[in-house]
Amino acid sequence: MIDKKTIIGKMALTLWTVSVGMPLSAKDFIWFDGKEAVNCYVPKNVDPVVKIAAEMFSADMQAVTGMKAMAAKQEKDAVIKIVELDKASFATKSALRKQGIPVDEVSQKIDGFHISIKGNQIVVIGANGRGAAYGLLELSRKAGVSPWVWWGDVVPEKKQRLVIDDGFATLQGASVEYRGIFINDEDWSLRPWSYGNFEKADFGTIGPRTYKKIFQLLLRLRANAIWPGMHTGTKAFFNIPGAKAVADSCGIALGSSHCEPLLRNNVDEWDESKRGRFNYITNKAQVQDYWIERLKEVKGSKGGNLLTIGMRGIHDGSMEGVKTMQEKFDGLQQVINDQQQLIRRYLGEPSKQTQVFIPYKEVLDIYNKGLKVPDYVTLMWCDDNYGYMTRLSDTDEQKRSGGGGVYYHLSYWGRPHDYLWLATTQPGLIYNEMKAAYDHNVRKMWLVNVHDPKVAGYDLELFLDMAWNINSVKSNTINAHYQAWLCRQFGENVGRKLFPVMQEFYKLCGERRPEFMGWSQVEMDKKLYDRGLTPVRNSEFSTTAFGNEMDRYLDRYAGIASSVKSLSGEVRSELKDAFFAAIEYPVLAADAHARKILWAQKARSFANGSTREDMFANNAKIYHAVAQSQQAYQEIRDLTAYYNDKMADGKWQRSMNMRPRDLPVFAAPNVPTLLNDEQVKEWLQKPYDTQAHPLQSDGVIAHNACDYQKATDGVETVQMLGHSMNAVAVPKDGSLEYGFETTQEGDAMLRVALIPTQPNDKGDLRFSVSVDGAEPTVYSLKEPFRSERWKLNVLRGQAVRELKVAGLKAGKHSLVIKALDNHVIIDQWMVDYDWNRKFYLFPVASHKVSTPISQMEKLDRGVVALPAVDKGIFVSWRLLGTDGKNVCFDVERDGKVIAHHLKLTNYVDKAGSPASAYRIITYQDEPKMDAAENREVSNPVKPWADLFKSMPINRPAGGVTPDGKSYEYTPNDCSVGDVDGDGEYEIILKWDPTNAHDNSHDGYTGDVIFDCYKLDGTQLWRINLGKNIRAGAHYTQFLVYDFDGDGKAEMICKTSAGSVDAKGRFVSDVATDAGIRSINNHADYRNSRGRILTGPELLTVFNGETGKAMHTIWYQPNRAFGTGKQVEEGEHLENGFPAYSSVWGDKNNYGNRGERYLAGVAFLEGADKHPSAVMCRGYYTRSYLWAVDFDGKELKTKWLHASITPNDWKVTDADGKVLKEAHGCKATAYAQGAHSLAVGDVDGDGCDEITYGSAAINHDGTLLYSTGLGHGDAQHLADLDPDRPGLEYYMVHEEYPYGSDLRDARTGEILFRTLDKDDTGRGVAADIDAKHQGYELWCSDAPVVRDIKGKPVSAESSLSSKQNHDADLFRSNEKTSFRAVSRMPAMNFRIYWDGDLQDELLANGRPPHFPPYLQKWNGSEAVALPLSNGKQLYEMGNSVSCNWSKATPNLQTDLFGDWREEVFYWDESDASHLNIFTTNIPTEYRVPTLMHDHIYRMGVAWQNVGYNQPPHLGYYLPDKAEKIQK
Repeated sequence: MIDKKTIIGKMALTLWTVSVGMPLSAKDFIWFDGKEAVNCYVPKNVDPVVKIAAEMFSADMQAVTGMKAMAAKQEKDAVIKIVELDKASFATKSALRKQGIPVDEVSQKIDGFHISIKGNQIVVIGANGRGAAYGLLELSRKAGVSPWVWWGDVVPEKKQRLVIDDGFATLQGASVEYRGIFINDEDWSLRPWSYGNFEKADFGTIGPRTYKKIFQLLLRLRANAIWPGMHTGTKAFFNIPGAKAVADSCGIALGSSHCEPLLRNNVDEWDESKRGRFNYITNKAQVQDYWIERLKEVKGSKGGNLLTIGMRGIHDGSMEGVKTMQEKFDGLQQVINDQQQLIRRYLGEPSKQTQVFIPYKEVLDIYNKGLKVPDYVTLMWCDDNYGYMTRLSDTDEQKRSGGGGVYYHLSYWGRPHDYLWLATTQPGLIYNEMKAAYDHNVRKMWLVNVHDPKVAGYDLELFLDMAWNINSVKSNTINAHYQAWLCRQFGENVGRKLFPVMQEFYKLCGERRPEFMGWSQVEMDKKLYDRGLTPVRNSEFSTTAFGNEMDRYLDRYAGIASSVKSLSGEVRSELKDAFFAAIEYPVLAADAHARKILWAQKARSFANGSTREDMFANNAKIYHAVAQSQQAYQEIRDLTAYYNDKMADGKWQRSMNMRPRDLPVFAAPNVPTLLNDEQVKEWLQKPYDTQAHPLQSDGVIAHNACDYQKATDGVETVQMLGHSMNAVAVPKDGSLEYGFETTQEGDAMLRVALIPTQPNDKGDLRFSVSVDGAEPTVYSLKEPFRSERWKLNVLRGQAVRELKVAGLKAGKHSLVIKALDNHVIIDQWMVDYDWNRKFYLFPVASHKVSTPISQMEKLDRGVVALPAVDKGIFVSWRLLGTDGKNVCFDVERDGKVIAHHLKLTNYVDKAGSPASAYRIITYQDEPKMDAAENREVSNPVKPWADLFKSMPINRPAGGVTPDGKSYEYTPNDCSVGDVDGDGEYEIILKWDPTNAHDNSHDGYTGDVIFDCYKLDGTQLWRINLGKNIRAGAHYTQFLVYDFDGDGKAEMICKTSAGSVDAKGRFVSDVATDAGIRSINNHADYRNSRGRILTGPELLTVFNGETGKAMHTIWYQPNRAFGTGKQVEEGEHLENGFPAYSSVWGDKNNYGNRGERYLAGVAFLEGADKHPSAVMCRGYYTRSYLWAVDFDGKELKTKWLHASITPNDWKVTDADGKVLKEAHGCKATAYAQGAHSLAVGDVDGDGCDEITYGSAAINHDGTLLYSTGLGHGDAQHLADLDPDRPGLEYYMVHEEYPYGSDLRDARTGEILFRTLDKDDTGRGVAADIDAKHQGYELWCSDAPVVRDIKGKPVSAESSLSSKQNHDADLFRSNEKTSFRAVSRMPAMNFRIYWDGDLQDELLANGRPPHFPPYLQKWNGSEAVALPLSNGKQLYEMGNSVSCNWSKATPNLQTDLFGDWREEVFYWDESDASHLNIFTTNIPTEYRVPTLMHDHIYRMGVAWQNVGYNQPPHLGYYLPDKAEKIQK
């Protein structure tokens, strides 16, 4: 057996993630040491289900460790001990109590279990057999075994060691008593797979081996109930030898569906030729005999019986022999009464038996007439077959001893249309409806309809997770729950990247399920339609509205399909089959299905029957569309064939059917002509317009409901629900308020889209709408079952109501939507002046820029401690963007918790001292202090000695230039990245020589040097770029980010001959290009003026942890606009200077404007793909943006954008092939760049764009827009105006027309401008005044602060000229080095510092280093803001700014602690320290770390570029900050 010793060390999180967060004294207990098999003691007198679980656990250990778990003969020798409490002796229970195990608490829980470490054993106790089985299988989960190990082919990773914290304990029990599935509509999947493949048998047989596998899956999902398959053609469960015994052995309670009374499968078991009609009125004796047979058979059932009572027809039809409502009522009442007598006679006291009455379809009407159902019977409520609950227990019904149940659907056969192919029910809908059921005390039984558990996948697990633990997911943690599932299934790296892809998949399917894409219906008039099936008809997607919503829908599908194909290459080889079944097949098949349907529609529209002279003009379009549709159909066939025949070596053959029930939507495409295979290939290879289809509003104002301005208490946004994926549940009498602004006048149409829920309280489902305070208009969503509008609602996933608003004037307006009943869920709304517009999807642009979880770096808590304002120690830490809403924290000092369950992320420990050590314990949900579950612990930190941290840095030695001038080094720009993957940022520091020059100045410079440091000052490496890289603000733009997705950041920057990595190698040595490898690394390309106008231009990626060069390529373009080679000495000379220099804008050919570089990190293909480095050259004339990817081995060109003239641009690939181009444009990016850039998804397509001064470049390198307003300096991208959708961009201009402008970042629309007569070099956007919604703006063209609409909010300064204005801002009092009060706020960096939700400012004193200090705007003037010790920043640690007159900090970022920012300045006394400042002011606001906001994080990445600018948020802080009441 395993050695019983324990070891001290960090626990392997991948093995047992819940064991973190224990006291410092906790140790690790090894339960598998890599040598001896895990052994387990199972008592002899346990229920069979425990032994089944032990067999499963043994196989799991074989998969994980390579050795099956062994049965221990003696309890004392076991590593794992199992106890089943309901079979345990009094002595055993007493002994457990003495060990501190909560025996009584476990016994009271439904199927409860408890796991803890006692001595040398893991002790698993279960309240009953099921509980013990769940507990043991919990160990499998923690060892890395997915519940889908068999059904999903999720092969666990091999482990050399399994470790558990010896303080670990978990207590669990079910929220719902019976939890399980109904296998229904199994005809095309589970059934043929079972009898035709897995266990070959007669037609229709789902054999005992199949059921055993199903039951084992249910055990792993902590479920305990089933309604077996019962469809026509399926052999009855009780007629399958051994099936019932298998159910009993697995602890599965057996029930039957709404049309199978008392466990009888009427379809297969009622023989009319022998028994007569299934008519209780005329054939009562035969029917009762039929029921009695089964009651006798199940008496004493080990698994349990779930007896459905009542009666319907043979299958899913009404009860026979009754016609009128009274006859139906009387007949059903008699059945129920008689059934109680039968149960009493053959099973025992009826109240002791679990009985279920299911008021499904027409039975609900009968029940509502006053049907008497015994109080001990469970009332099982049903959805409308499409996921919307029709009824839940009212106040009286909630008191019933039998409780309530749910019969829910994840698949369905019936009107208006089946969905039996893919499982695409939105997780948010499942959550919302099941949570409502639970809140109505429906907690006895939850059964969900699935046609195949394999296909049901995540949706099924979410349903059963909630049944097991209703608090396992919240409305705002559904995203996190799903991402955690993806990470568990496919690994952390793939799961995080996959989440936004699958989130978009659920959104697309929420807009239209794949099965509904034909706009056809079933069960219609058979006289009019064959089989009652309407044919496929044209969709409602428009090719003209909103920029072509049909093609945009196809583009979105194509995007996620591409992402899935890419990610399939990153999945562990053993998980390829799992990934294909759960991800690739549904996504790629749904994508192909949409293309099949919609391209066929296009083909039909092109074949319009014209007899005019253009009658043949559309032939090429027709053939291309037909080829697309036919190709898509063939792709579905190929995918399905692979699923069945090749995936998992044929294990799932016959389980996937691409045309269940042979419905028209699944058929070959309906096209005007057919092409053969060669013709399809030929037409697909021909050129075809593939332009992007950005959203165009067409004058419509459209919003998601979650973008409200005000909401009443109780309003709840539900993730992954609705077309918005963030629908808002509004309780009765609750309301949402919106503001919107129109630019035209006229009669408008207001449309409101809601989730098509049902009035589950027997009442109505009303809401009201009021525009501009008018009398509310009341609407009802209540629809009769199967009415035409109900059908349209469930097919669309929305119920839309319209309100005509007469004479809506241009200007600002208000909208209030109020719920008048419960269960109202609002999704979207829109205002349109075109009443008759034909469209399908509301044209909602992204209003709130959210950061996908996959873009959030894995960070630790970033705990920091420093002296408090008054006395004691101030502690702060990160709230992560991945944390749930209910996350809370304990503060621990010296091993003792001193503050419990804090919601805030800062705390003042008045009793703390500099000698104290602090840790933060995090709970993702309500903490249970006696268990370690769901908690994590930070590393301990010691308080700083002062209000700043002086971090030692290794100052390089100075040198002497060729002209004999000496220089030294000072710390310059910094960036941060987690280079070693430990969750803590490291600092990359650029050292500039004191002779660094702006491009406009001649002179030699020293080498540019980079260092990397841990936060404690440990130096990791040094890189020297050598003499052929000039030092100055515009030359070396360096990017630090995780480019290859390995969890560790790299650095990318421009290099040249002689550049040396941290290992002492020339960077050219790691190139794969022979030309680079052969360059002369000892050459000196500096001319006599100290400029570098020739020689190799390279780009190198460095390993962030070691500083080792990883790959080098040619920089594109080179100085002569070429690619793939260096510019040679003397090449292209005119009068001694390079001729190309003038093209860059250098009038005297002195190499200034051609040496202007910018750079940024951008997710050009979306959140699920790796980011790209975008390296840029030129902005005074020609502008080049070069997107480069790094795959972990090589740098590769993605695209190169070239704005060659003011009217022409092109995009080329790595080979120089033109991908896209445009000529004769009104404006391009030519001469439009600024001294920095910004990165963010400005158009809401999920991909980043690059805002390049007055222009914007799309994610594919094409020009998004250009304002033509020219070159500028300062620029700011953020949600500057929260009243407007999307992001805004503010910049100032150095060239005529001077001044500043605010524009829509998506379209380039100018929102307002200011004009000046001269270069406007400085400008700031910051939210400094709480009295005004949105940011304030000011710049050096006028001494005035403006609100976001352009209105002055400060008194105009008395300064009469720009020169005096500059003097007021940038000169200083000789004695104090700063202005205590300034009439204008500083024009430098903004910063969050003092704890309110407004920006503070970083100001500066006199030259040469412009000493820094904080500044606060008070509404009329800017006031110096001292630190808590009364001193200014510059008075601490000899802190000074860098970058000369720009006077910027070395870095500003949210480095650690709470959401307030840190700022770096260097120590002027010796230049061998960086001073890091953080606030010690408490705040009552809780905000996720700013580094988990994508816009902000990208801003930190490009902060060092050009003339440094501060980072901004992609959201408006007052909208997101959570105020915590103490």
